[in-house]
Amino acid sequence: MLLIIAILIWAIFNSFSGCLFKPYYEYSVQEIEVMQELDKSYELSSEPSILYLSDGVCSYYINSKSYCRYYYPLPVQRANYNPNLYETQVYKETFDCILNYSGDFIVVQTDWFDLNFEKNKPIKEKIYSSYGVVDETPTSKRHYVIFKKK
Repeated sequence: MLLIIAILIWAIFNSFSGCLFKPYYEYSVQEIEVMQELDKSYELSSEPSILYLSDGVCSYYINSKSYCRYYYPLPVQRANYNPNLYETQVYKETFDCILNYSGDFIVVQTDWFDLNFEKNKPIKEKIYSSYGVVDETPTSKRHYVIFKKK
């Protein structure tokens, strides 16, 4: 009897109308719509490469490769919380890659990649001196800023 109750509870929480799955589903649908609209508005998927300063999720929606080796600049983002990373080769390569970018678009997820950290100051200066904000798009969990070359 206890097993049947447990199975019923599990089925309710994991069903399409279940209270655990539904909010995630609604969030996913909203994010897909937002990213498709951004892609359509700025034709991001037609770009040969884009600099993604995000957690990597937007690259699933935008069919354009990352300018840098990784779709997300994890070594640079994590170095702000783990200073030992500043001395690593992967940090230096990723940081240099970001500074050497000269493509048309940059996607920054501001709630994940903080341009205001002191060590990110050269990145912020490069972006704001050469690019302008064309869109700020929050989803229910992420906030994206799209920069276009001036």
